[in-house]
Amino acid sequence: MTVNVQKRRRYRVRRMTRELPAEREMSPGRRLYMLLTVIAAAGAFVGAYTYSGGEINAGGGFVSAFVTSLCSVGIYVLLFFFGGLSAAGQPMGYILCFFKGLGTGYLAAYAACAMKSGNVCAALNILPFEAVSMVTVILGARENIRMSSYISGRSFGASGEASDEGSLRLYLAKFALILLTGIAAAAMRGLMAAVL
Repeated sequence: MTVNVQKRRRYRVRRMTRELPAEREMSPGRRLYMLLTVIAAAGAFVGAYTYSGGEINAGGGFVSAFVTSLCSVGIYVLLFFFGGLSAAGQPMGYILCFFKGLGTGYLAAYAACAMKSGNVCAALNILPFEAVSMVTVILGARENIRMSSYISGRSFGASGEASDEGSLRLYLAKFALILLTGIAAAAMRGLMAAVL
């Protein structure tokens, strides 16, 4: 059986113009994660742009750096957790994600200036923790928005397939993992502060 060039070309054109299968489309959770990442990146850009050359205390011992880092991530996680349990908690996810981006951008600009001046230890003490804590905050914001929209939908009569108890149990499990990620990031920052 021979296949001529025209049939091959028609098959190629049909294959390229065919609709994407449903499994290749982006899920709503992934779209929300991408939107929150863009919002946090915009905040980081604004924070880096407004950096004016201030001094940041990046040192300290293990305990000091661990407690400071855990508090900075823990406040966001708690705000997201309690905001997600209300019907009006959705805007909080977007706003706090932007503010975390502001702080990260400011610290990243400080780290870049510290590296230019030869203080690589200060940059290594800040940047890994800020990267992990930014992902932690984005994940917390996503869960906050999803649970808050679920609660507001149930408040206005939308019927969901999942039970309220199962949704709350899943919400608690996800935030436990997010909090563990924040604790691991704070421990990493404490170890970096102790070593460097």
